[in-house]
Amino acid sequence: ERAAHKTAQVPVMTLTRIQDMYFARNLVECQAYRYLAERKSVPGEAVHANESLRDAANTGSLLNFVDSDVRFHRALIDALGSPRITKVHHALINEMRLCLVQVQAHELLDPAIIATEHASILDAIREGKVDLAARCGQAHLDHAQMQLTGDMTA
Repeated sequence: ERAAHKTAQVPVMTLTRIQDMYFARNLVECQAYRYLAERKSVPGEAVHANESLRDAANTGSLLNFVDSDVRFHRALIDALGSPRITKVHHALINEMRLCLVQVQAHELLDPAIIATEHASILDAIREGKVDLAARCGQAHLDHAQMQLTGDMTA
């Protein structure tokens, strides 16, 4: 993070901060999944990013895995076509990178499960199942948050 006229600092990932980041993501992303499902609009970049995520999981590449995970979520938000929502989400997901790296570095989530959760979101969107798309998105984010915050409080 960088404030005006200050040097950049790495933010401290407190329990409250992480919960708030996931809360914000949940509001933005799950509504986006609903919107995309109404149109049955699955961006090819999201499909490709999830395939890359599976490949990175198989090779054990932590950075490639996190990058693919971020690309997946960004692609879905970018598909909305709203520069403002994209800007807000990109700022949020970039802040989340520290959490995503921590989750994977501590092996808190099975990469295959993440890829499967992503696939369920894509399937619900493709099939036009609006409520299911949102529920799959929420379950995906809740699962990651629970694993990360549970590890912090253990």
